[in-house]
Amino acid sequence: MSLKTQFLDERFITTVIKHPPLPFFHCCEAFHLQDIMDSGKLSPLPCKVYGEDLLYLFYGKPAYKSSELSNSRLTFMMPICFIINNNAVSTIKRAVAFDSGAFDLYSPFLHKNMTREQFLVSPTKDALNKMVHYFFNGNDPYFTGDAQKNLDYDHIHFQVEGYHSIITGVHKTIEDDRKGSLEVQLDYPIALNEANIEAIILPEVLALSPTIKHIITNTLHIPMIPVKNYGVVSKDYYVHILEETKKLLIKKKLLNGS
Repeated sequence: MSLKTQFLDERFITTVIKHPPLPFFHCCEAFHLQDIMDSGKLSPLPCKVYGEDLLYLFYGKPAYKSSELSNSRLTFMMPICFIINNNAVSTIKRAVAFDSGAFDLYSPFLHKNMTREQFLVSPTKDALNKMVHYFFNGNDPYFTGDAQKNLDYDHIHFQVEGYHSIITGVHKTIEDDRKGSLEVQLDYPIALNEANIEAIILPEVLALSPTIKHIITNTLHIPMIPVKNYGVVSKDYYVHILEETKKLLIKKKLLNGS
């Protein structure tokens, strides 16, 4: 494999895993909850970027960007988040150092000829853990997006330099926290059951729905974590999803909570 196309984590393969593995996250607009409950699974969907059916997850923390109408107060545009047990993911089709769909937003930090394929991570769960350690030095700083400021690496590895500049960049840009969220792509569905899904975070108004309570709580036995409805637009609920996620990960001793 050439210097230009090798997996990103192969440039620091000797990194030792020091932190417990984190769950995976799938966030989407509430509108999709009908199809998810009808099918009983999180299913791969057609992807325009890669031209195949894929189920997109993020490792270790939720990342959310509404596809449209992010300023809407409509319930079906509100974000929901599935927290997926690490063991529910058996194989990984593709892993990327950031949200591959937002690649164009990172252009200020990269050479114009760099491609998203140059930021692939080895498609294993160990590689994801190593990425967290190498670039963030732990689960807590990874969750909060506090990347290490100084790295020891061979400077011919321009992709490491580019990625590091993305996750440490502090000047005003239109990119968001998806830049420091490890993306995972699957080509198979994940069944909704209590073994696979640790919890679902959703707006309080949906958690109170008799239909949702019957299917999610009574039938599937999956815990629901309601987010209070504040009457604000959908994009403003993401921080509350992060807060509820952090509480759960601290409870499971996957974060220190410092």
